[in-house]
Amino acid sequence: MKPNTNSLILWSNARIQLIVTGLTERSKNKKTGGMIQTYIIRKDMAPLDAMRQDKDKAICGNCPLRGATKKQGKRKNRPCYVNVGQAPQALYKAVKNFGGSITKAQGKPGRLGSYGDPSFVPVPVWKRILNLLSGHTGYTHQWARPTTQAYSAFLMASVESVDAKKQANALGWRTFRVMRQDQWAKESLQPDEVLCPASEEAGKRTTCENCQLCSGNAIKAKNVAIYAHSANKVNLK
Repeated sequence: MKPNTNSLILWSNARIQLIVTGLTERSKNKKTGGMIQTYIIRKDMAPLDAMRQDKDKAICGNCPLRGATKKQGKRKNRPCYVNVGQAPQALYKAVKNFGGSITKAQGKPGRLGSYGDPSFVPVPVWKRILNLLSGHTGYTHQWARPTTQAYSAFLMASVESVDAKKQANALGWRTFRVMRQDQWAKESLQPDEVLCPASEEAGKRTTCENCQLCSGNAIKAKNVAIYAHSANKVNLK
């Protein structure tokens, strides 16, 4: 079988692995554009199994978008926008055929944590990628942990409330806030926030590939906010 030069496993430990993809083929994601994508998944079980068995904490941590309960083998009240059965599952099944080179990322923009939280991958590994990329986006829900503060240099703190935004800002993070927009509430931007330019509500003026506002403290800019856009957005607390 011909090696898949579009993807590679860049790093792994006993439990998880970092997969880089989009090295030779542009991503077809309309919102992000043709960015290098990175996925953090478990080594020992398929992403769908990890999600259904509540074992995706190893790569998602305390992210509130995971959903907390299960029904008929599926996670209930899961606002996360990632369809785990698509790219994460396909990459897990294809890892034995990966034969890409990280040098192919040279000069391209990248997305840190297309699935999984980037803070579960050591900072030096991300620095290796960042030194090649022309720019990036990245987010973490683990921003409150003392051991995660170094990641603020290149990641946004993902938050779901104004209070959490203020807490993260006080710790030195720039934030990416998901706002509610449903029959119960429509939240407003804060003075130090800008609406995501790639969002539908902002007219999809650009893509993440061209915008790159969400690159943590690598740039000086306002915090970013977006209205919930997953299928389960009304479940966002």
